[in-house]
Amino acid sequence: MWFLHISDIHFKAPECLSPDTDPDRGVRTRLERHLTAQVAKIGGVDAILVGGDVAFAGDPREYGEARKWLDKLRSIAGCEKGPLLVVPGNHDIDRISVGRAMSTRNVHKAIAEEKDEWRESTLRAQLADPHTAAALLHGHAAYNDFAAPLQCQIYADRLYWKQDLDLTSKVKLRIHGLTSTLLSGRDGKNDPKPSLYVSPLQTALDPVPDVVNMVMCHHPFDWLIDGDDVENALDRRATFQLFGHKHKQKVQREADYVRWGAGAVNPSRSEKQYEPGYNLVRIDLTGTGGGQAAFDRDPPVHVSIQSGRIQTDPDVVGRRHIPAHHPLSRRHRRNDRHFAGERSVNPTVAVQFLPIAMRWGPAVR
Repeated sequence: MWFLHISDIHFKAPECLSPDTDPDRGVRTRLERHLTAQVAKIGGVDAILVGGDVAFAGDPREYGEARKWLDKLRSIAGCEKGPLLVVPGNHDIDRISVGRAMSTRNVHKAIAEEKDEWRESTLRAQLADPHTAAALLHGHAAYNDFAAPLQCQIYADRLYWKQDLDLTSKVKLRIHGLTSTLLSGRDGKNDPKPSLYVSPLQTALDPVPDVVNMVMCHHPFDWLIDGDDVENALDRRATFQLFGHKHKQKVQREADYVRWGAGAVNPSRSEKQYEPGYNLVRIDLTGTGGGQAAFDRDPPVHVSIQSGRIQTDPDVVGRRHIPAHHPLSRRHRRNDRHFAGERSVNPTVAVQFLPIAMRWGPAVR
């Protein structure tokens, strides 16, 4: 089963409304061209995962353009009938509207400034009241309208979504979309680190037999007030963990899980390492055996669009050198072809990563 994993697309109005003058159109065109070539080799993808920041300012016009482009991407990827799943990012929040809505600002303040031991009960109390619950989700209005046809919208009584895909007739991949943006855009401003909250309401993943849990969340743990708690919960319960936001492609493989970052389709041109990219991930069932799950590991593959060359190096993940003592280094990998995880699923699953970075010179930024 192949997945296309993208994040941080950043459709920005009004620029994106005019294709002939949109400065970011060329980035998306390069992705389309390169994905077309990859699909010719692998035969299409089974699902598309979007890790947040579809829009730039939570503007309904931005989602209109994003919807058209994602439909085109589905066609290119051979995924017209497969699921397209999305979670919200900080740029999917209408921060201007949040800054003007005193009810939303008050709810944010009540939760964010609560003592750690009382924050969860305060969140639940706010969600239980229809008025404060609506205020809490106020900044997500345009995102929810975009996500509803994909069955990825969020509600006060369901802050996350989950959807199942069949790995086989007996084994399911359960994808959980977490919302890390409940407190995003507080007072209409950017989010400092750490200032966001996920809550145990979203991390109670049930270890059902013959189900492999995958989690997709926009913000990595270091942006969360409850980051340690969320990390501990996911490391025990989620075999695959997908994140966005940091604009860096990075794969972390541990005994019980694999965690990776999407990179960014459209990172800021002011970033020192400007490198648009996306991930292709393959997850296949390779056994039916009992006991612990085992995951086959392949080295990451880096693709340079500029030259068309494919560079395979097990010591490089998204241009970041991994020192010899790192668990992902070649020396440590030689005797680590498989690794086991305490999961409820019994079969063996093979995982292949193709983090694809689209490089070109500053002149075409």
